[in-house]
Amino acid sequence: MGQKKHAMMRAEDQEAAALGIARRAGVLDYCEIHHVHSHDGGEIEPAYKLGNSLFSSGELEGIFDDRREMTDAIKAAVDSCMPECYSCERLDDD
Repeated sequence: MGQKKHAMMRAEDQEAAALGIARRAGVLDYCEIHHVHSHDGGEIEPAYKLGNSLFSSGELEGIFDDRREMTDAIKAAVDSCMPECYSCERLDDD
């Protein structure tokens, strides 16, 4: 596998793990209908705490090289989410 493809797959794995951590920590909501994550602007700290716990237990081995890489990925993933599922919001407005 080429280096670029490997780097892309690693970035995708990190984003998926970061979204999963934030969702499990209750920081993100997930719309099952439209398959999007949302973040209402609340605290991100619970995701960092859960991520650190998972990192310490070895559950994130092979995904993140260090805690900083993990917390940066969590922040980027949460920041990339919209405040709510706009498709559901549009349906509610109709």
